[in-house]
Amino acid sequence: MSRHLQFSEYMARHGNRRTFLKVFGTATGTAMLGGLTGCEQAAPPAPPATRASHLVKFGHSDLYVSRLCQGTAFRGHLSREGGDAEAHKLIRYCIDIGINFFDSAEAYGSGGSEIALGKGVAGKRDQVIITTKASPTLAEKPIIFTKEILFQKAEDSLKRLGTDYIDLYLLHAPDKATPSDDDDFPHPPFGTPTLEHMQSIADAMDALVKSGKIRYWGVSNHLAQQVSEL
Repeated sequence: MSRHLQFSEYMARHGNRRTFLKVFGTATGTAMLGGLTGCEQAAPPAPPATRASHLVKFGHSDLYVSRLCQGTAFRGHLSREGGDAEAHKLIRYCIDIGINFFDSAEAYGSGGSEIALGKGVAGKRDQVIITTKASPTLAEKPIIFTKEILFQKAEDSLKRLGTDYIDLYLLHAPDKATPSDDDDFPHPPFGTPTLEHMQSIADAMDALVKSGKIRYWGVSNHLAQQVSEL
């Protein structure tokens, strides 16, 4: 089970980020960040006239999701190609049986999984909640997240998904200016001050919310201290 799925299920059941962090401590999974001072959320899409009884409120947001989140990393059993008909069939089947919560990322198949998800939910966008993630790389090289980069990444994901808004947009992992326990990319040593950088990231993501391109934002694979700073 993915860390994102674990967090999604926990939040759907308990709806308390502080309790989640207290219980799981290291916060290496996914965290949705809400209630930031100065954040002005863009007007969300109009809710359906009726809401399925099995959906639950996701944390303190106004998102209502199924208790299970279907991922689109497609590790082995399905390809990460956007045109994979079996992937489209799987996504539509999930919708048919009541799953409305889907997770993707630009890093999954170089955007192929986002394309597959977009094709799978085509014509049913108003019935689903979509999460996707911004990779801390460009052309396979580590980067520092900036407002310009995050806006471009969000725009690229929107095009691949075939939608004009993302319900929950995550930083997939810390950028190269943020200490991390990931050995794959160089990072500053633990203990490096990050509050100023976290503020710049929060401002950029807040701007994305205000633009209407995303409804909520969060982080994945960050340390507890970084989640607290954000």
